Amino acid sequence: MRATGRGQDGLTIDAVFGRAVGLLVGVGTIIVLLSCVAAALLLQALQERDRVERVNAALGTFLAATVDAETAVRGFLVVGRESFLAPYRSAGPRLAAASRVLRESAEPDLAARADELLAAQREWDRVFARRVIGLVREGRRADGVTLARSEIGARRIRRIRALVEDIRRMEQSRLRAADSRVRVVITATLVVLLLGTLGGGVALRNTARRLDAWVARPLAGLREAARAMAEGRRDVRVPVAGTVETREVAEAFNAMVAHVGRVEQGLRELDELKSRFVSSVSHELRTPLTSIRGYLEMLLDGEEGELTADQRAAVAVAHRNAERLDALIGDLLLLARIEAGRQVLERVHVDLREVAEQVEAELRPAADARDLRIEHEDGGDAVALGDRRALEQVAANLLSNAVKFSPQGATVRVRVVRRRGEVLLEVADEGPGMPPEDAARIGERFFRARTAAGVEGTGLGLAITREIVERLDGRLEVDTAEGAGATFRVRLPAAGA
Repeated sequence: MRATGRGQDGLTIDAVFGRAVGLLVGVGTIIVLLSCVAAALLLQALQERDRVERVNAALGTFLAATVDAETAVRGFLVVGRESFLAPYRSAGPRLAAASRVLRESAEPDLAARADELLAAQREWDRVFARRVIGLVREGRRADGVTLARSEIGARRIRRIRALVEDIRRMEQSRLRAADSRVRVVITATLVVLLLGTLGGGVALRNTARRLDAWVARPLAGLREAARAMAEGRRDVRVPVAGTVETREVAEAFNAMVAHVGRVEQGLRELDELKSRFVSSVSHELRTPLTSIRGYLEMLLDGEEGELTADQRAAVAVAHRNAERLDALIGDLLLLARIEAGRQVLERVHVDLREVAEQVEAELRPAADARDLRIEHEDGGDAVALGDRRALEQVAANLLSNAVKFSPQGATVRVRVVRRRGEVLLEVADEGPGMPPEDAARIGERFFRARTAAGVEGTGLGLAITREIVERLDGRLEVDTAEGAGATFRVRLPAAGA
């Protein structure tokens, strides 16, 4: 047998190698074709994901604007002040922008749902909001209260929420289907590649006795695990055994399955928590808080009779705490919207000098009350690319912190300069500073340094600041030491850089 050059199955060595070469060529062709299909499906899935994210962001804006409008109308009904209708009026442009995104991004089979959502919002505005506003303005507040208690408005709001959730579920189902197609093709490519490795190994005479234990069995297990993963299982793992190559593939496969499972679980939990949080806080907390503030303001204005000095002081304390709670809720909602990608940040030219000067003017009374000096250093052109309202909040957070933490009679230094394609906003205080281990955690939600004890705050201001700056492609830095003050520095891309 050796002299004739034949293997144990009766085939010649040339025939064995010929079949092996043919097998490798066929497998290579299949792999190339599957790779092309996988690349096309992956691109399609990425485009679908981008579209779904735009739709989800628009839905979040639409629902938030509707809830803000409802809160404003109910607050106007309770207090009767036109200023309470400001959120109702500002909701119009937000609803229009979100509606445009829904019309442009929704697939044909979702367009009808989007039209139902827009119609439901207009119906709520027509049968509830405008009627309540008109009744209050006509002096028929009791009729407005009766209308509010009739569940006419609440039923429309529930209908809007149901339509939003329905559209989100449909979009997520479409996204899962696209991801599933990509996983199936990638899994098939992987299986063919591994089977090709097996075929090439069989063709090599000197490894024939080890192929079963070193290649065939690990690949068979990997093939079954890949099929299980394609079916949605995330607990599947394959033994790390066989040749160096199969070991590396098995380790990579196990790591990939574990990572995919963690990412999917984290995304599901995050979406659920954020949706629950935004919906619950905005409706369940802000609506009663609006009523509380309104009644407290009525008491302070003397609309329910004159108060004694002690009564006025007690009501003023309650009103300040209600405003603090409203600000905390606003910060939490803003942070949730930013992290969920639902807070759209513009990229326009913003002069940081004007922003800093505006914020300084607003905080100067608080600084004067503590005998603080605010020194401003102007470094010339300081036009950055960003969102003006968001950058005003960044500057306000940094400057208000500096004023709060600086001792009486100290100096707060503000510096705005442009350097090498960046615009820098620096705020330095003479406060207690912080140790390095605390400085490394700046920007975490609800974190406060040990040196901040006794100073009012929630630990959300710098978290919001960091999220805004990073989403504008910038960085937030801090130079500090315990007992030596702190310098916060924001770096943003300069306009025209």
